[in-house]
Amino acid sequence: MRGDMEVRLATRLVFGMINSIVEWYRPGGRGMVESEVADAVVRLVFEGLRTAR
Repeated sequence: MRGDMEVRLATRLVFGMINSIVEWYRPGGRGMVESEVADAVVRLVFEGLRTAR
């Protein structure tokens, strides 16, 4: 995990991002399907928190 990110802050940001999905995502509506939303969240969280190589 990145050393320049405070763990408590990262935790709150991740939970906030996940919890906000219910505000905009509508199953069956136009846009992303469930698997695309899940993949995007996982990529954003884990690639964003990964240390630079």
